[in-house]
Amino acid sequence: MIPPVIIESSNNYGDGWMSVGLLEINRKKRLGQGGNAIVHEGRYKNEKVAVKRVQLVNLKSENREIEFLKRLNHPNVVQFKFVTEDENFRQAV
Repeated sequence: MIPPVIIESSNNYGDGWMSVGLLEINRKKRLGQGGNAIVHEGRYKNEKVAVKRVQLVNLKSENREIEFLKRLNHPNVVQFKFVTEDENFRQAV
């Protein structure tokens, strides 16, 4: 079972930042990239977070990964917080 997904509209700012609800994403600050996703630096309620952005058309394995991350608790792994979607992407924080 995937966590609740918050559907929100996104706003783009001219300086590379965008927001999806309370989540702010710095699209100029790329932390990593995989086959179907890009991880950006972000902020959520003044806390620095990593934001994994996956295009909605590439979600086949994403639900399984989110289920795993929800249960994972390890000091060397970033803690999973929530999932949000805009018109084109799912963001895992």
